[in-house]
Amino acid sequence: MNEHFLRHESGRLVVRLTRFLGTHHLPLIEDVVQDTLLKAWEVWRFRGIPSNPSAWLLQVARNKALDALRRLKREQPLSSEHLERHATEECERDVSEYNEQQLLLADDVLRMMFVCCHPSLPQESQIALILKYLCGFSVQEIARAFLTTETNIEKRLYRARQIFRKQHIPFEVPIQHALLERFSQVLLAIYLLFNEGYKSNQPNEVIRQELMHEALRLGVLLAEQHQTRQPEVFALLALMCFQAARTHARLTETGALCLLPDQDRRLWNSPLIEIGKTYLNKAATGSHLSRYHLEAGISWEHTRASTYKETNWYKILQYYDALEAIAPSPTASLNRLIALSEVEGPHAALEAFNHLPRQDALSTHHLYFSIRAYLFSEAGERKNALLAWEQALKKAPSEAERLLIQHKINSLI
Repeated sequence: MNEHFLRHESGRLVVRLTRFLGTHHLPLIEDVVQDTLLKAWEVWRFRGIPSNPSAWLLQVARNKALDALRRLKREQPLSSEHLERHATEECERDVSEYNEQQLLLADDVLRMMFVCCHPSLPQESQIALILKYLCGFSVQEIARAFLTTETNIEKRLYRARQIFRKQHIPFEVPIQHALLERFSQVLLAIYLLFNEGYKSNQPNEVIRQELMHEALRLGVLLAEQHQTRQPEVFALLALMCFQAARTHARLTETGALCLLPDQDRRLWNSPLIEIGKTYLNKAATGSHLSRYHLEAGISWEHTRASTYKETNWYKILQYYDALEAIAPSPTASLNRLIALSEVEGPHAALEAFNHLPRQDALSTHHLYFSIRAYLFSEAGERKNALLAWEQALKKAPSEAERLLIQHKINSLI
């Protein structure tokens, strides 16, 4: 059973059920979708995948939703028969029956993303909702993406569900000006979805191609819609293409993560790089400079270099400095230290390391200790490097990263 298919179908089912149950029933919808996917897993293993798996999933989800409505009968002012008829009609509606504004975003998941970014919801809750209900992220994965605790994410999700329940936020695409107001949050969700695929926190799967593919699919959909065809979309697509192009060079034969300096660049996907270049050129319009422009520029400098040594680190450092000015983040600050080390030397980078913001949050992440270890190694401080690598090993989330870190440790012993 294809994981990408089930993840995509999960988001679509959430949308279909939300369409007739309403956004105030998101917890119930989540239960129905999980039950449906579990039943598919159990049934399809023995009977095989049906000829139309999407229709099978929708039928099962609809039946389970109707059962849930019957259980809620006493709480509803309408009759059970009316509810069931309404649910059946809504589940079978074709996209063509939606008004013109709905058709501007014909993809179910993309439409629901804009619904989740309703201005009544706190921004951090908007992204958590999208990642949880539409992208299939666990609370742990969302917490790691935001460098926060699982408890905080649970609180954000709870607040969002409460707002949906109390305000009965409608399932509809906002008009043009409101759609653009929610645009940046939708882009951020797609960006985080791709990042989890590019470097996953799953223990046995550091690269999750189905997540990268889904992020690219959603980005292309935005680029194809007149209302959302913005330079930031092209910049994000360029970034994702450049990053995804390295996929086949990012693991060694033993399954260890392979860092950029050691990658065989002949394994990079040249056609995908060319597509990324096309998007990067399209992004160079307008006057607004977004984080995606700068990150795409950084990725392009890595991609265009024939070897790691030929990388234009001065330009990359400039991009990171600009990124810190317009969209500061702890992760970007960490990665900037690599460029700073290449330009000004490892001791300058170590000094900057000691003044990083949000070190309390960063120190829970293996990347914090990995970069510290790298800088100590470059500075010739073997003992400090070994200590930092050992700390990174304890926090590495995946086997591929543990194998890489263990190799670094072995080289210092």
